[in-house]
Amino acid sequence: MGVAQKKAQELHAAIDDLTLPDMEQVLDFIAYLKSRSVRRGRKWSTEAERQRVMTRAIDALAEQGVAELFGNAGEWQREVRQDRPMKPFEG
Repeated sequence: MGVAQKKAQELHAAIDDLTLPDMEQVLDFIAYLKSRSVRRGRKWSTEAERQRVMTRAIDALAEQGVAELFGNAGEWQREVRQDRPMKPFEG
C-alpha cells in the first residue's frame, strides 16, 4: 500500500468521527487547499486545463451556495446607483 493510500485511509477514519458541521468545514478547507495552487501562480499546461480547473472551482462555490451570502446583486446595484440628495456647498 502506497503512502497516499495510507494517508487517505487515515483521513477517512478521522472524518468518520466528526459531526456533520465539522465535516463541512473539512470540505471547505480542502477547497481552500486546492485553491492555493492557483494563488501561487501555478502554470497550466494548456488553456483548456486552466478553464477546467476554474470551472470546477466555480461549480463548487455554486454548490455551496456562496453567492447567496452576498444577497441580490441587482438589488445592490440599484441601491448603489440611486441618486442621493446633494448637500449645500459650504465654501
